[in-house]
This record gives sequence, C-alpha cells and structure tokens, in this order.
Amino acid sequence: LVRLKRSRPSAGPAPLAGRMSAWQAAAVALQGSFRGAWIYRHCGLLLSPPGDDRACEAPVEELLRSLSAERAVLGVRPTQPWSEFCGEFRVPDHPMERVPSNIERYAGNYLSVLLGCALVLSWMSHPLLVSVALGVHAVCLLGPPEMFDVKMLQTKSKGGGYKEIGGARFRLILTLLVHILVWAVSLLSGSGRRGFLLAMVVCLAHALFRVRHWTTMAKEKFKKAM
Repeated sequence: LVRLKRSRPSAGPAPLAGRMSAWQAAAVALQGSFRGAWIYRHCGLLLSPPGDDRACEAPVEELLRSLSAERAVLGVRPTQPWSEFCGEFRVPDHPMERVPSNIERYAGNYLSVLLGCALVLSWMSHPLLVSVALGVHAVCLLGPPEMFDVKMLQTKSKGGGYKEIGGARFRLILTLLVHILVWAVSLLSGSGRRGFLLAMVVCLAHALFRVRHWTTMAKEKFKKAM
C-alpha cells in the first residue's frame, strides 16, 4: 500500500500579495512626498515666471511658511508631525508588516531626514559654498520684494536704455536658483551622497523599530475582518 502524505497547508498567494501591496503603497507614498516638494512643484517657473507680482510672491511665501511652521527640510513637508515621528520604539513581532507600513505613514519625514543628513555632510565638506547658498536663500525668503528691484541694460536693437525687472519676479528666480543649487550640492557631492546613505540606514532602523500608529493597526484589522 502506498501511503500518501498529507501536505501541510502552505502560505498561499494572499499573504504575499498583501506584502507586495504594502510595499507598493510605501513606494507610492514616497513618490507622492517627492512630488509634493516645493522644488518639484515650482521648478517650471524658472523658465516661465509669472508676470504678476502677487503670483511671483506666492511660491516664496509658501516656502517660507513651510520651512518655519512645518519644519520642512528643503521644502519637503513631513507627512506626520515630528513629535509623532519620535514616538515609541519596540522590537517588532512582524517586521515585514511594520517596515512598509511605517514608510507609507512617514514618507515625508524620511525624505526630510535623508535630505537633512545629506545637507549637513555636504556643508562639512564644502562649508563656504553651502553657507553662502543658505545665506542667499535666507535673504531671498526674508527680504522684501522691493529689495530685489533691478534694472538691466538693453541693447540698441531693443531700444537701448534700462529695463526694469520687478522685485518679486527677480526674487522668485533667485530663490529657485539657490534652492536648486542647495539640492544639487546635497545630492551630487560625495559627502552629500554619504550622508544620504547614512540617513537611509537610520530611516530603515526607524521604520523597523517604530511602533505603528494605532490608526494604522485599526485599518489593517478592519481590512482583515472584511
């Protein structure tokens, strides 16, 4: 007689599909946080700045408000308050569930940490360049628009004389240029890349040990119950 062994019930495709969807949601959250960054939404204004002064002042005021009130590092808004980000930590029972869940919830915070560490290490290697760029950036954000009124000399083919460029428009262009420079130095310099990689390890450790928020746990239990 041939005995047939009863196979153990294997983990079906449902748990694997759930994990894949969790990681996809985390990737979508990271992408959304990057697309919500100030530089991503307003870099096109560098090529075609608005002609209205009020329209030129609005992006600069938005960046200043984001940096001061929301603690947005380089214009990347944190997804959750920093007080919640630095919450309870514990060794996970289900790490493959906790990590993508925390990445999805704190995507903006993680991007801010990555850029902040890259900026600090790039400043340590290029203190003069980064300090000057940040100083000009601060002047652009805090200075009044009238401070940036300039006149450009025109060629004879365009009538000669001087052409006035509105202070708000020049302020916006200068803010964009300096902001792009700070991003470039932070991400393209060797020290900035090392800071980015170091921060990536820190963020993964945070995602692993940070206890998930109760609302996230409640949503998952509700989905399983459905």
